[in-house]
Formats: sequence, C-alpha cells, structure tokens
Amino acid sequence: MIRLAEKRWFVYDGTMKDGPNIVGIAALIGDHARAEVLTALMADRALTATELAEVGGVTKQTISAHLAKLVDAGLVAVEIGVRIYESLLKRRALVPGAKGLALTAAGRRLFQELRIDTDVLSRQKRAFCRACLDWSERRHHLAGALGAALLARFVDLGWAKRARDSRVVLLTANGERALHKMFDAHGAA
Repeated sequence: MIRLAEKRWFVYDGTMKDGPNIVGIAALIGDHARAEVLTALMADRALTATELAEVGGVTKQTISAHLAKLVDAGLVAVEIGVRIYESLLKRRALVPGAKGLALTAAGRRLFQELRIDTDVLSRQKRAFCRACLDWSERRHHLAGALGAALLARFVDLGWAKRARDSRVVLLTANGERALHKMFDAHGAA
C-alpha cells in the first residue's frame, strides 16, 4: 500500500530556509496525475499502485514512474514490510529455492547483527522463512518464524510498535532512520 508520508511537508513552520524545497515540491505537485494521487492519499487511506493509476488517469507503468519521484521526494511511502523483503532479496540475504525461501550465509550474518538467532528459529515447528502475499499491497513480505522474530526485534529496539487491537505496525522516528539505513526502506507497515 502507498500512503502519504508525513504531513510535515504541508505545514508552514515559520521559516523558509529550513523547510522543504518548495520549488521541487511544486514541480512534483504541478503534474496532474501526481496532484490527483496526493489528493487521494490525503484522505488518510493507503491505496495500491493500481488504484492510484486509476485515480491519476494513467497506466500502471506511468504511475510507477510518478510514485518513484514522490517516494524519492519523501512525499509518499511504500509499506515497510514489502520494502524490507525486497531489500533482503536484492542483497541476496534471502534467495528463492525449490522449497521456498532460503536464508543465505549473508542473511545469517545480517540477522546475527540484529541479535536474532536463526539456528533456534529454524528448529521451531513454525515455518522458518517464507514469503507471504500482503493482501492489501499485493506484493510479498517476510513471514514465518524469521519474519516474526524480525518484527519482535524492531519492537524491542524501539523502532516499531503495534497499534492497539490491530495488525498495523507503526514506526518511530528512530525506526524510520534505522530501517532506512539498514534496508534502504521508507514508510510504515
């Protein structure tokens, strides 16, 4: 799902010097499709890229380019679970195999750095490491014991917290920074 990043871009803080690059933002908003996307997202509802293409009156391929520009500018965010999963694949920490996902040596090192014991997790009854299709995002995120341990570690570190009575996970400001640095990931889950 794609959502509006932070409303701080749309709030005047009394100074022009330290604020956002208004010219750059105006150029992004000046495009009709991007303006329609931002307007739809300001309703505080996350939408898929396909839904946003419909809102913007453009093709899926075109909205992809528009969304990349909006994400780069920090105006919109993509769900964090998907971004982390895609980062793990890109870094070859996880690789698809005949029996699903496999954790590589590089992946074991990464999880050890986070103080997640992958050997203990691999012996649990629960599936160790698998991809799960996010029903709203329509893209995969990490699931199984490894995905649960990763989320639990983020909570322990104070990077994330669960919304009450919901599956929604909210990132703290420190979490946003840490996850961006570690996984090149933006947004909320």
